[in-house]
Amino acid sequence: MNLSNQSNPQFSEAIKKSRRNFFAKKMNQKDTALSNNFMNYGFKNLSADEEINLLHDDEKNRYFIQLYDHVISKVDLYYKDILEVSSGRGGGASYINRYYAPKTYTGVESSKNLINFCNSYYDEPGLSFIKASEKKIPFSSESFDVLINIGAARFYDDFPKFCNEVYRVLRKDSIFIFADIIEKRYLETVKHQLRMAGFTIEYKDDITKNITAFIEDEPIHDYSFKKERIPGFMKKAFSPFIKNHDPDSSESLLNGNAVFMSYILKKVS
Repeated sequence: MNLSNQSNPQFSEAIKKSRRNFFAKKMNQKDTALSNNFMNYGFKNLSADEEINLLHDDEKNRYFIQLYDHVISKVDLYYKDILEVSSGRGGGASYINRYYAPKTYTGVESSKNLINFCNSYYDEPGLSFIKASEKKIPFSSESFDVLINIGAARFYDDFPKFCNEVYRVLRKDSIFIFADIIEKRYLETVKHQLRMAGFTIEYKDDITKNITAFIEDEPIHDYSFKKERIPGFMKKAFSPFIKNHDPDSSESLLNGNAVFMSYILKKVS
């Protein structure tokens, strides 16, 4: 059960991993200035009073950082062992590691190209990245205090299995921070799956307006990934990663068929 209408054969495990690796490889080739270390949507504050203070070097990624910050800001992360599943190019992991001072921060990612990039780019105390699937997280039970998953679960082919893995690796009374695009018709199903996995919803927030404000006001980054360079039979499967945002999900948000939800969930002992 996926979170959107992207539940179809093009999202098989092999295709999903291939296109994520393809996108990561192309970003590594095109982004020679190393200026785009985020793969999530941006979050645009609707009030100037809500702006967070960032270091000068982080300003270029303000909108992407603001999504992470908004989602995590209600949770105490100080000196916690944190795991992020589908950590992408590590921008969010680095931001949280530098600004919130956890004990450890581990990013898990299925793409070897993304993991290779992160391990070569980041050199921060407590921050590490490993290659692994969201369906088989390579840590013993009760290893982490907080697990973060932002903007990735809609591409998973087995969301309940992922939730069960999250529950397994979290310690007693620990926190699962989850945010993603969910079609409105699947909202109750997703909440049911989270509860069945053993989580209670401590806090939820519909941040659709902040995400659509970003989509409408900010130019989509174009890395000149040419569709004609992708084999014809794979173009549809790869199309969401041709640019920074997948057009199907963006359209679903803009036309009101989907919402961008943020949840803080607690592991029920």
